[in-house]
Amino acid sequence: MPRITLYIKDADLPTWLRARDLAVARDESLSALVITALELVVGRRELPTAAGAEAMSTIELVGWDWRRRTVPRTLRFTGVRAAQEGALTAYLTRSGKIVLEEWALLDERYLAVFDSFEALQADPLADALDSGVLVDLAAAAGTQYVETLE
Repeated sequence: MPRITLYIKDADLPTWLRARDLAVARDESLSALVITALELVVGRRELPTAAGAEAMSTIELVGWDWRRRTVPRTLRFTGVRAAQEGALTAYLTRSGKIVLEEWALLDERYLAVFDSFEALQADPLADALDSGVLVDLAAAAGTQYVETLE
């Protein structure tokens, strides 16, 4: 097993001690807690890898506003397709916004934008989405959709 020495600033000592206490309380090693935290941070910074190994590109969508179905909407952003299920596609933008695109009858598209995964999760619209889409989208956004109880 490799050994790694980690040096921290004096100012970071209280955080380190809180992490150590948390690891002890959960009957985990401090290294396991650090690895979990690093996986979350690295996952957020590797968005194209986390979102199906697609590279970010400029995407333009033309459709109707999801809530006000008679209002036209054109969106242009740099992002990646993060999840897809049936007629629904979810995109993650470079700045971490969530864009939902739903195809309807007669090739109409409906578009919605959320500032973050948490904003989508708090919206009533999330209740209508397939849980697989939410899990994939959460992973791409670097968040946890599944609440770990134990």
